[in-house]
Amino acid sequence: MPALAFTLHTTFVYFDNWLRHRTEEVNSRHFPTEEGYIQLQPIRRIDEHVGLYTIGMDGFHYTLKDDAERPSPLGPVMLFEVISISDERIQVTPKCVHPAVEGYYFEELLKDISLCWPESREAIKAEIDRLTSRQVQTEPPTPAGDDTDDEEVEAPSMPDWMPKKAKTLKRWKEMYPLWLEMKQEYRGRWDEWEDTDTPEPSLNDFRDRIISSLGWKYSTRRLRDVIEAGRLGYLE
Repeated sequence: MPALAFTLHTTFVYFDNWLRHRTEEVNSRHFPTEEGYIQLQPIRRIDEHVGLYTIGMDGFHYTLKDDAERPSPLGPVMLFEVISISDERIQVTPKCVHPAVEGYYFEELLKDISLCWPESREAIKAEIDRLTSRQVQTEPPTPAGDDTDDEEVEAPSMPDWMPKKAKTLKRWKEMYPLWLEMKQEYRGRWDEWEDTDTPEPSLNDFRDRIISSLGWKYSTRRLRDVIEAGRLGYLE
């Protein structure tokens, strides 16, 4: 399938600065994998020639073993190849090489680009539809649950970062609908195609909602895992 590419009415310098600002806190986010999680580094210029630039984000894969996190460098996980067509036009070819980032953060960035540069919407919408279709086809089976508080959940297909106790899994399943409810509330406050700010509640907002609704206290890092588990279909 041909790589995604689109033309923006802007300059490389402006796009580069916009991307750096949009992703400046990316290293505070974790993207769960079967063995642990991926952490991305801030945008950097990887290659530069006359009128041709490559900018991207490197990644580290942290594996969890014996309560210790062990990082392994992945190299560039997300790339943006940019060609200057004229003084006010660039062609952008974005790429993501890891599915744990592609179906979540990469998709977020594409949506934000389409909000800022409407001329890219058609191409980006087609790519997001393709990614969504692929996620549905490869969606993992819903794990078999257990209503007891003490027994472990027997679901070998679940990644290591999922809760092992049925009681904890049950709590996650109660929390995730609150996240979906909040997202719906936020969408009602902003026009998605006119406001450049993505209508997305923050993890702190989610934590506050859980405290007020359920009386449970969780770290934002753990709540990030809850959201990812729900998105992957583990909390159905």
